[in-house]
Amino acid sequence: MRAAALIIAAVGVLWALLATLVLAPSFTSMLEDFAATLPWLTRLMVTPWGPLAIAFASVAGVAASTLARPKWLPLVLAVVGTLAQPAVFLVAMYLPIFTLAGQVQ
Repeated sequence: MRAAALIIAAVGVLWALLATLVLAPSFTSMLEDFAATLPWLTRLMVTPWGPLAIAFASVAGVAASTLARPKWLPLVLAVVGTLAQPAVFLVAMYLPIFTLAGQVQ
């Protein structure tokens, strides 16, 4: 079960690399057209180290939890961490659009 947790966490790292190298640059070019200041979460996710920091924090949590008593804890942390990464990334990328839409009167 611990090996499966590390494999799932590694998938999260691959997602972070995809987000950093492919997705963030395409969103960055779109977000440059906005005249408004970007929210802090968006600025964090378009930096090269933002998604990777979240992925490696997830891997560190999984690795640290392998010493925990419940055997299922690393697997749960790996699944939650890996699924949370795309969700946080997408919210961060669309947050400026939501912010601007809220300012329209």
